[in-house]
Amino acid sequence: MRKEQAGELLAQHILQTRSCDLTVDDQFIDPYGGHLHHPGVLYYFEAERVSLFAENGLDMLRLQKEQQLKFVLRKANIRYREQVYEGDSVSIQTHVSSPKFTLLTFHQMLLKNTRIAIDATLDVGMIQGESKPIAIPDFILEALAK
Repeated sequence: MRKEQAGELLAQHILQTRSCDLTVDDQFIDPYGGHLHHPGVLYYFEAERVSLFAENGLDMLRLQKEQQLKFVLRKANIRYREQVYEGDSVSIQTHVSSPKFTLLTFHQMLLKNTRIAIDATLDVGMIQGESKPIAIPDFILEALAK
């Protein structure tokens, strides 16, 4: 499949795009390299996903308590292109799509001076109860498609 066709196919499934700005704090700075450590990237991306859900009326704790629904990370692919340091002003862009009925795919980019410093593709599934995988419920897809 050509790159243009792949991009068009992905665009057909995009539910929502969101962006936020932040300043990198010292909490996740690697003491050996002085740059943003990989758990910090995952933390920032996760916090942005949680905010995206909340802004669309999806309270993850309520979903878990009332319906035993939990989002689970299935796969993460992260590419580091440029170092990010404490005090850097960055922007996180998040695109959420649903390429399969059992997955939400998040393409998240951490931009520094409008350049992609770190980008990731994360596949998130859903379980009900302790471990039963289920299709992403329609009400979640509808909330994210607003």
